[in-house]
Amino acid sequence: MNPFLLAGLLAALTVALVLFLDRQFPGVLSRDDNQIELISRLVILAALAGSLTLGLRREGLGPVLRSALAWIGVGLVLVTGYSFRDELEPVWRRVAGNLVPAQPVSLAPGVAALRAGADGHFHTVAEVVAGNNPAQRVRFMVDTGASDVALTRDDAKRLGIDVERLRFDVPYSTANGTSYGARVHLDRVTIGDIAVDNLTGHVMGGRIDQSLLGMGFLRRLSGFEIRGNEMILRQ
Repeated sequence: MNPFLLAGLLAALTVALVLFLDRQFPGVLSRDDNQIELISRLVILAALAGSLTLGLRREGLGPVLRSALAWIGVGLVLVTGYSFRDELEPVWRRVAGNLVPAQPVSLAPGVAALRAGADGHFHTVAEVVAGNNPAQRVRFMVDTGASDVALTRDDAKRLGIDVERLRFDVPYSTANGTSYGARVHLDRVTIGDIAVDNLTGHVMGGRIDQSLLGMGFLRRLSGFEIRGNEMILRQ
């Protein structure tokens, strides 16, 4: 088929489709925003038709048709995925939880899920604000045996806390004996869309591998529960 004849046929079909839709939905094209959107779509279609015409002249019908079918397939997959996004959300949450266990997954407004890591513990990445400093992302291990939010020295420094000026006078019992922490104020700790303000935390004087999210945070929630490999947090 002549490429220019094919392009003309596509243009005619497009015009016929626009006229048909205008008759089916009278008044829609009278709105300025709809007219602008229609023009932008027609420009895209014209560009695609031009590319198709050039492809037919250079490559022939076979390769161009295969490429067109491939792009149509990609479009159908995207449209299908969007149409069934609610049904596919549990599958996506499971895949995302396995790929990045520490990343909280929002289940609903004020509800977040954490997935257990390979060590069997629940880890999460939270945004923490201390003082007038910008929020920083901190990786926590959720520890129901800890009384509050315990920060490593390194995490405290990243939050803008002057560790050298702290008083490490709060005793803590650890597996290695008694350790001492320094009390600090945390303006906000956010996990997903769950935010808790005005928390008391401690910077640990002894060495700990990572910061801990203890009961000081969990008690401020309306509830939390463990379902298999998931921990559900509720604002």
